[in-house]
Amino acid sequence: MPEERSQPDQETAWGRNSVLALIEGTPNRIKKILIARDSHHQSIRKIEEICRRESIPFQKVEKSSIDRICPDAAHQGVAALVSPVEMLDVSTLVEHLPPNPEPAMVILLDHLQDPGNLGSIVRSAESLGASAIVIPKRRAALPTGTVLKASAGAAARLPIFTAPNLLFALDQLEPAGFWSVGLDHHASDTLDGKPLPLRLALVVGGEGQGISRPVEMRCDERRKIPMDGKAGSLNASVATAIAMYEWKRMIDKAGSAP
Repeated sequence: MPEERSQPDQETAWGRNSVLALIEGTPNRIKKILIARDSHHQSIRKIEEICRRESIPFQKVEKSSIDRICPDAAHQGVAALVSPVEMLDVSTLVEHLPPNPEPAMVILLDHLQDPGNLGSIVRSAESLGASAIVIPKRRAALPTGTVLKASAGAAARLPIFTAPNLLFALDQLEPAGFWSVGLDHHASDTLDGKPLPLRLALVVGGEGQGISRPVEMRCDERRKIPMDGKAGSLNASVATAIAMYEWKRMIDKAGSAP
């Protein structure tokens, strides 16, 4: 696995006591913990134990990698990459949503990699009435400064939840009356072919690979955006915005009906 490099839009905390306090106080802001391979202090072992127990990603790296991220700092062999936006745990997702049977839309992003796409989706989601965004903890773009900027600040206002995987998130949503729809340009049903569910869990795949097979099989149905031309598919953020607008248009129309 490649070692983490410093990014200009991510915050960093370092030192055994500081990182331990961060893990125990605000674990939902942590993107990843980096631990030097030659660090064996008791506090380091405690950090690793908590990370395993709380499913916080951590990685053993060379000390020089942490030196580059924390130049001229007494990092004591450990550093935390911290999101500027608080990420909530998916186990509390339903508590933040309108109660059943009120209309609600949740966007689930299946390993979306590009921070710009994530920022654009968050911006559109807030504008088009989504209640929350769900992203997996690993192998996905997380809320960084780039995302916050691309979302025009919406990433600080719209709740963003992290999940061990999207299957777990869908299991949380189904008992709350949500119907999951996966965006898939190979699907036989179109987005506008029949009304979308009032309580929509919209699943969007990552760039290039689309929705992973296990998540695709878990979705209640799959829909495609009807298209002309030869492109074959749309950018993830564009496709998501179209789907969200279709849901909002349907909800607005239903609300204005006599």
